[in-house]
Amino acid sequence: MHLSRSLILLLAVVLPTLASMASAMTNVPVSLRPDQSSIALNASVGVLEDPRGELTLEDIKSRIEQFRSPAIESESGLNFGYSRSVWWIKIDLQRPLAGTPDWLLEIAFPQLDRIDFFGADGEHFAAGDTLPAASRQIMHRHFVFPVF
Repeated sequence: MHLSRSLILLLAVVLPTLASMASAMTNVPVSLRPDQSSIALNASVGVLEDPRGELTLEDIKSRIEQFRSPAIESESGLNFGYSRSVWWIKIDLQRPLAGTPDWLLEIAFPQLDRIDFFGADGEHFAAGDTLPAASRQIMHRHFVFPVF
């Protein structure tokens, strides 16, 4: 039996006017600063399970309050085990100032069947071990997506 492992990311950019609403959610926005070379996002994600894989991006946008901070039991990060569920991951980022370096999101787990990345400006990128490597936005041994 083949168990599919899927991950769908919803990337929400929090502008200053939405900061108070975001702090009421399960996770606090991550500030991206030019003096940082990387950030571990384990403690900054919100998770929503879609057991039947039927939710659309529009459905998810209307359920933002249902995202929960997962219990992370190790430094290796999120681990949902083998599951047929679709897992929506939300990361709130505060947009860096103009002129700061571009940011990339790396998913360092190459065995995921499919990852759909939905960016703040409507971008949609797909990657995964069931898709051809040539379809990746950025060629890398892990799944990497441009954030800003």
